[in-house]
Amino acid sequence: MGMERRTVLALATAGLAGCGSTGSSSSSSSSEEPASPEATTSPTSTGGDLSVIGLNTPETVEVTTPYEVGVRVRNPTDRLARFESGVSARARDGWQSLGATVAGPVPAGGTARLAGQLPAFAFLGTYELRLDATGQTWRTEVRPRNLPFGEAFRTPRGLSVTVQGGEFVSTYTGGGNGPARTPPPDDQWAVVRVQIENPTGESVRFPPYGAFVLVVGGGRYPVAVTNADDPVTVDGDRTQLELPYVVPADVDRSALEMRWEPIIGGRRTGAVWS
Repeated sequence: MGMERRTVLALATAGLAGCGSTGSSSSSSSSEEPASPEATTSPTSTGGDLSVIGLNTPETVEVTTPYEVGVRVRNPTDRLARFESGVSARARDGWQSLGATVAGPVPAGGTARLAGQLPAFAFLGTYELRLDATGQTWRTEVRPRNLPFGEAFRTPRGLSVTVQGGEFVSTYTGGGNGPARTPPPDDQWAVVRVQIENPTGESVRFPPYGAFVLVVGGGRYPVAVTNADDPVTVDGDRTQLELPYVVPADVDRSALEMRWEPIIGGRRTGAVWS
């Protein structure tokens, strides 16, 4: 595999960053609070003798991570029965199947807890979901994925992004090229290494570097590069970045984390490395 190395060299004027935000999460439905993880309702008919007497659904899940829902089903008959239901998510033009099924046997005169594995959501937001057999609904909030430094996050367009870690320095040369730059008094550079892998073999548009926000010492700091809000093109199969930030010299270095919440195709995804 070939390798293309790129280093961010065009630094913006050094200065302390304000505590800005990367923006609010996109949502495929209402922004109301999600339902309780143990949303028990009155028995709901499945269309036959079986009835659903409770749902066990997560209040929150991490983006790009599959998760499980539980359904408690009662069978009042004297014979073994089988429950089966698809799961859908509310979309702009109605309900859309997730391609997942909750199914299993329910003993005669008893109850059963059945579990279904739901596919991962690629974007952040609060989603309304439905158990198709009964029409029962619940809401689940999809939050950024939490990762350790060095672990990759796969984007909806197939790229792999890894924040490898960073270091604090008093001067920064822009990856070894150009004159050393010194931050204002009482500040320091935090230089974070990021790797982008592109398995497509084609040039791919990448979100602006401004989507990478450093969080340290209770403050949020934008990347100190020019044109931070301009889209980027990734040409090679692997791109290495050094992203510089100006932070106070007295911050707690052990609490560094990188938040990445880019907008891709009009929707927001995200990960947090620490």
